[in-house]
Amino acid sequence: MYFSFNPISKANFVYTYFGFDSGIVPPNTFILKSTYLDNPFLGANVAERYEALKQRDYQRWQIEALGDFVSLDRLVFQNVKVEEFNHADIKG
Repeated sequence: MYFSFNPISKANFVYTYFGFDSGIVPPNTFILKSTYLDNPFLGANVAERYEALKQRDYQRWQIEALGDFVSLDRLVFQNVKVEEFNHADIKG
């Protein structure tokens, strides 16, 4: 049996069932992971699209381009940069 998937989050049953959380792969199971980086026949436009996605939404790139398990934590905005706010900097 062949099973193909592109995981979205660590909450997916595949993450624990196939041992991605523990490193213990079930008996009689072979896991082969490949990405667009492994494809020598990939067109330049596809690679450029993935690189643009990497700059625009890094977590989505990890999921779609690398096939990694990434927890998005159900956030509405993924690319928010949180910085410290110093009240002393306010002049008024």
